Amino acid sequence: MAKAKTKKTTAVRAQKVQQKAHMITWVVFLALIIGLVGGFMIAKEKYMHKIGLISVMFSQRDSELNEMKYKMGKMNKVMVEQGEVWVIKDGTVMVLEEELTLPNGTKIMPNGRYEKDGTVKVLEEGQALDLEGNFVPQGEKVEF
Repeated sequence: MAKAKTKKTTAVRAQKVQQKAHMITWVVFLALIIGLVGGFMIAKEKYMHKIGLISVMFSQRDSELNEMKYKMGKMNKVMVEQGEVWVIKDGTVMVLEEELTLPNGTKIMPNGRYEKDGTVKVLEEGQALDLEGNFVPQGEKVEF
């Protein structure tokens, strides 16, 4: 009977040790959660103004990018430079290699000839048309 009582006592002790270990695990877990939440709140308070500044910086950058895209859109043109016909569209520059038809029906050939309203003309060195078929004054630049 003494052996059975000893086994039972040992089992009870083991169960209590396991319960204490489980309780300690939960206490440590809760302490970590409280520490993380507290640390987050302190960091949020400490760095909130920097987060605001970063937000403003991103907003300004986005505005500048949109303005640059708008200006680049105004730069879209077909021009003759160094004897070749160049197309500048949305910031991409390429040599015109095949006939280009503009939205208004103006057709521009790779040799610089263009047909607008049934009349064939030639773009001379330095001349440019916007992508609506209108002449762009020479020397007109768009600053970034």
